[in-house]
Amino acid sequence: MGAILLAVTGLDPKPWEERFRALAPRRDIRVWPERVGEPGEVAYACAWHAPHGLLARFLHLKIVFSLGAGVDHIVADPHLPDVPVLRIVDADLTIRMTEYVVLHVLMHHRRQRLYDAQQRERVWREHEQSAANEVAVGVMG
Repeated sequence: MGAILLAVTGLDPKPWEERFRALAPRRDIRVWPERVGEPGEVAYACAWHAPHGLLARFLHLKIVFSLGAGVDHIVADPHLPDVPVLRIVDADLTIRMTEYVVLHVLMHHRRQRLYDAQQRERVWREHEQSAANEVAVGVMG
């Protein structure tokens, strides 16, 4: 079957490991860097900001899964093996990404950073703001 490697940087991998073990109790789950084992046995990598070059060590790797909404952190690796890279699709993750985009669109639309700067300077100047229905927002990528 091949082992599954969790290669996570910047986050605690324990919740991911627990979830994987609960859903696939008979699978060989390994966690980088503590429990990698024999690199040739790893067939699947689930990654979040894995160090560049790490995935190239696993010569029998079949696929890399991003543990986040995007894959930029994976495809930026100049040593990435020639295997498919997939991202996870999850309802909670989709909602959170939507909220993140809406937050930044509204901050830009309502000129929040300008008002924050004025607040720090103890200045109040009102600035022109278009009605939301007069503005088009494009999402690329």
